[in-house]
Amino acid sequence: MVTKLKNILRCYQSGMGLKEIAAVFHISRNSTRKYVRLFQSSGKSMEKLLAMTEEQLRQELG
Repeated sequence: MVTKLKNILRCYQSGMGLKEIAAVFHISRNSTRKYVRLFQSSGKSMEKLLAMTEEQLRQELG
C-alpha cells in the first residue's frame, strides 16, 4: 500500500485531480482525499515524504 500511496502523492503533486487519481488507482475519492489531507497536515514537503522508507511513511501518515 505504501508504494500506491507514494504514487497517489506523485499524481497529486503533478496536478491531477482527486477524481482522476481515484479512477487511476481504483479507490474512492474519499480515500484519495484522506491521503492528500494526511500529506497536507503532515507539514512535510512532498520530496521528504517520497524519500521516506515504507515504515517511516506509515508512521508519518498513519
